[in-house]
Amino acid sequence: MGLSFTIHAQNCSRSIDTDRPGQALTPYILTPKLFQVQSGITFREVDYTNASSQDDKAVEAVFRYGISRKLEVGGTLNYLNTNFNSSVLESSNSGISSTSLQARYYLYRGNNFFHIISMQLSLGIPVINDEFQQDYIYPRITLMSSKRINRYLFLTTNIGANWSGYQTNPDGFYVINLSYSLSRNTGVFVEQYSTFNNDIFEPKIDGGFSYLIKNGLLVDLSAGYYTEASTIDSDFFISVGISGRILLRKLGN
Repeated sequence: MGLSFTIHAQNCSRSIDTDRPGQALTPYILTPKLFQVQSGITFREVDYTNASSQDDKAVEAVFRYGISRKLEVGGTLNYLNTNFNSSVLESSNSGISSTSLQARYYLYRGNNFFHIISMQLSLGIPVINDEFQQDYIYPRITLMSSKRINRYLFLTTNIGANWSGYQTNPDGFYVINLSYSLSRNTGVFVEQYSTFNNDIFEPKIDGGFSYLIKNGLLVDLSAGYYTEASTIDSDFFISVGISGRILLRKLGN
């Protein structure tokens, strides 16, 4: 997706650490027995240089659970509706597009350049439908780091490798995210990110904002834009979402 001004929730308030909004994953680990849901919907429109177009509506749900002070586990579930139009073809597909299991682990916490470094391993499981059937199990490895530059400004970086599920060779990717706390409840961010391999390098930008409604409940809005002269006239998306958490050991009280 794409430059914008939004703040990552983990940097806006320590009451909730969420990966929304934006592309960057937070290196923070959930405390033990904390269960968190991060969900959102993304609307995307792409106009190609050959006069064809595509619009997508994607619904994402991420589930995270703290196991220990250094480890959390979770999973994702994504639903996609996509429509393609050209002078010779019209098509529409919808269904579960991807699902995965994941684990996140603290590697380092200290006072060097990066204050926190973590790693996440995700294992994509091929979905069983005609529209979005992947050919392979597809892992994704992400190294996340975070640095507090000053009281209000934070730097988060991601770098890693991703297998698509349709080919055996991985792509590299990175995210550089700057977020700024406007207040105790509101923040903005801007980030630059890209996927790359021997054939492609597509730098993109996006951004937005987040608002902490109350302790443990946050809403967000972000958007991004991309253009690539040879094939894409415009690629625009807007995403809205919500993140919430609950301490499971209190459910029986």
